[in-house]
Amino acid sequence: MAGQLALAVNRDYFRIEAMDLLKLLSSLEDLVVEIALWLILLPRTLFAVIFTPVKLANYFDRIQTIRPDERNDEYLSPVLFWILLAPVSLLIIMARMEKEAFAAYGADWTERMATASLMWLGLPLGFALASVLIRREGISRNSLRRHFALQCYFHAPMAVLIALSNYLGALWGETAAGVLCVPFVVWFIVTEYRVAKRDTEWGRAGSSVALGCGLGCLIFVVVAMAIMLLFFLIGRTAKFGL
Repeated sequence: MAGQLALAVNRDYFRIEAMDLLKLLSSLEDLVVEIALWLILLPRTLFAVIFTPVKLANYFDRIQTIRPDERNDEYLSPVLFWILLAPVSLLIIMARMEKEAFAAYGADWTERMATASLMWLGLPLGFALASVLIRREGISRNSLRRHFALQCYFHAPMAVLIALSNYLGALWGETAAGVLCVPFVVWFIVTEYRVAKRDTEWGRAGSSVALGCGLGCLIFVVVAMAIMLLFFLIGRTAKFGL
């Protein structure tokens, strides 16, 4: 009797192990397929963001009424698009800093990536908050989430631009890098204005862009200072006299 019970327990154990292995293999298959799709959808989404931003914004608004499992996704989701570009771009900038200047943000790569992500979130969040305030929608989870997600599309390329400018500045000088940035900054402002003007008048669209720039920079700086203060409080920056 005890032998039969042990055999049954072993069979159940191996059945569970086999099911777990199948689930793991299925998850790996999904991951590989998803990464392969990124190779196609990432440049396609980047092209749409740069050259057809209003069309992309209209597409984003349209799919919000469709259940996620029923959407025919033509582009990467805005937040995923942002994750693949923005934190990595800022991380490149931070990695180029001198060790002493960078140490306030932590020593390992996990802390660096977390810091880069939290700092860079301030810019799209500021524009999202501005959009909500200008449209008088009321600050809520749903309204902020929708505007924030849309803003991720247009802020990700700017993060790449800043990283590229930082790299070119080291090669050609700050003046040359700054001149190259001008057309991209103009593109960003014009794009934000065109996207905002879709559902509001031109005056409010301009106010939304101006307020977004102010709030985005403010949140960015506040987050950066909060992180530095955190490291100071836990004694990570003491040896640098901060």
